[in-house]
Amino acid sequence: MHWRDSELYLQLLHIVTWKHIVAFLASTFEPFKNDLEGWILHSDLFDAAYVAVVADPKRWFWSVQLLNFTAALMVFYWSEGSFRAISKRGGSYVAAFVYVWLGFLGAISVSFAFFLVQKYAIEKSARLSSPGRPSALMSVAVVLALLSVAVTPYIPANSPIFGYNLKVLHVLLSLPILIATGPALWSRGTTERAIVRGGNDNSPASLYAFLSGASLLSHLHLSLTHLYGASQGGVVGTQGFRDLFDAVFDNACQVSISADLLFTTIIAICFIILEIGHGQAQRRLNGFSSSVIGLALITATPFVSISTTFPAFLAWREGWRAVDKAEKEKER
Repeated sequence: MHWRDSELYLQLLHIVTWKHIVAFLASTFEPFKNDLEGWILHSDLFDAAYVAVVADPKRWFWSVQLLNFTAALMVFYWSEGSFRAISKRGGSYVAAFVYVWLGFLGAISVSFAFFLVQKYAIEKSARLSSPGRPSALMSVAVVLALLSVAVTPYIPANSPIFGYNLKVLHVLLSLPILIATGPALWSRGTTERAIVRGGNDNSPASLYAFLSGASLLSHLHLSLTHLYGASQGGVVGTQGFRDLFDAVFDNACQVSISADLLFTTIIAICFIILEIGHGQAQRRLNGFSSSVIGLALITATPFVSISTTFPAFLAWREGWRAVDKAEKEKER
């Protein structure tokens, strides 16, 4: 994709998602009857956004997909962030921590798109070092984040625990980057001379596989609940689909989240296609078999969610990247 085209796409993402976020903010202001000071002091917008989506299980069906995807995305940022760039002269880049909070405070799709733009720009003149195996602390944080997501709809929205759980969730999601770089706004690449050969050749493939499996179980449970459970005579009918579709438009916050999920899915599919194409062009992949696997993942996405297929693809991708790194080490 040409940069000019990607820039227009990013603007579209931002406009669509934030249009509804602003509408949601306006709706929370109405009860205060133009009392701006009271709204600033007493409105809890962070919790209110989640209250709006967990109030109806059908809204949560869409929102949980984005949250589960975010867990995999944070591991991806940790694995391939700009702080891993290696070049002859180093370099200065926007830190992964910035993209994390752009996603939390703005939109995951915007954060993801900007991250990929920088990643591919870096790879034109540098390479990314191997991240190694995720630490036990990082793996535990990711697992706890998924558990936090899973229990969110079961905590009473008027309970203080609801707000605490959400704040802990976001800390856990950002922990992989905090462990690696801290709250940095800029990161500097590493020069070739500073790199020690050898090192840890392990990868986050197992963690990606776990995230994919956990998201699959979550999605199957919710799908059976809302589609099979809403059907008559044990046969999946159209009413469940209608109810889920209608839930997308229940409120401005839900529209924003659903649009964010849609755009995130589109970006992730484009990423999968592009990475397979690169692998085939560099002869790291068998053209036919890799195309079949890629097509299977893309075809499965509407049924099992991008939160399942994206980390599944990343786990598979780590396999062929490991072979490629091993071959390059032999050449050296």
